[in-house]
Amino acid sequence: MSIKNPKHLMLLAAVALLTLAACKKEEIKKDEDKIVNEEEPGIFRAVITGSPTGKDSISITGTPHARAHYKQGTLSIVASASGLEFRQGEQSARLFISPAVYNGPGTYVFDGSGESGGFYAEDDKTHTFDAYKTYGSGSVTIISKTDKRVTGSFEFTAENSSKTTSITLSSGTFDVPVIEDKD
Repeated sequence: MSIKNPKHLMLLAAVALLTLAACKKEEIKKDEDKIVNEEEPGIFRAVITGSPTGKDSISITGTPHARAHYKQGTLSIVASASGLEFRQGEQSARLFISPAVYNGPGTYVFDGSGESGGFYAEDDKTHTFDAYKTYGSGSVTIISKTDKRVTGSFEFTAENSSKTTSITLSSGTFDVPVIEDKD
């Protein structure tokens, strides 16, 4: 097929560009849907500095391994390799915001009040760290929360109970399903 009329050539080019743009827009829409898909497994990741066992990151994916609980106004984001909280012999972490301060998306600072905080454990009960009340510092930012999903970011420096060792979790992100607690 030979197109000799410049108007036809321009029309064909315009149709091609519109088709390409529509396809690209559909691909972006599919990617956006994937990000907020409530059926996707949970993801919890952070960089670790100061680990007594040399770990440099935590990356837990899947449900129930990475999940959130929202019960009686307290929002908890939990990550553990087995799906159980703080099982001996594995990495686990927890972030929480109490009902006294939680009011939806926003940044919550671990300010020593005990209303929000973070916890990290690895390998055995001797390696547990808190950023809660008089221990450590940090914050969690809730970007989005629905009845079925919560996303956000966090960072905190936590200390062991004797305050002799600290560990930092930075560049933390989570995108996890909300698990309904039966109670």
